[in-house]
Amino acid sequence: MRKGKSTSFFLKILLLVIVPLTIIMMVISITFAVYQMNISFNELIIRGELLSKQAARLVETPMLKESYFELIDAIDMVSREKDVIHVHVMDRNGTVIESTNRKTRRQQSPHKKVKEFRWEESERESFIHFLYPIVGGAKGYVCVELSMERKINEQKRMLIIVLISTILFIGISLLISYFILRNI
Repeated sequence: MRKGKSTSFFLKILLLVIVPLTIIMMVISITFAVYQMNISFNELIIRGELLSKQAARLVETPMLKESYFELIDAIDMVSREKDVIHVHVMDRNGTVIESTNRKTRRQQSPHKKVKEFRWEESERESFIHFLYPIVGGAKGYVCVELSMERKINEQKRMLIIVLISTILFIGISLLISYFILRNI
């Protein structure tokens, strides 16, 4: 008879306290993870915009002087930044003048109009293009491609941590409630 009452009391406590707390914890954890993912993506967008503006300023003088070697040095400097895949310099017509990707030199760029950013998927990895006008677009455009791979991996890792911590919280709270009720 006593065992039936303790089991019934345990189930009542479980339903009234532990389950709602667990649900609240899961909702808070998932909300936090989604919020962190949005912050991470926004940081990448801001970084890309700043890098593309910096690249436009660096290539401005070589473009005005038509100095090919200074142009190469300028885009190589930007391409050394973290997460930068390629840097392209295009004329007003969209023809690639210089690029860190040797295959795209002297070819027509897929970017016809300057946009704030453009999301594009590749077979190898995800990346975002950031375009910025050189001398207000009079001399052309610079395009900086940033990798999304590192950000995606960080987001996956964060989701795994949140899920594991939620599962641990549920398990520990069930064990604690069981031992407390067992001693009552």
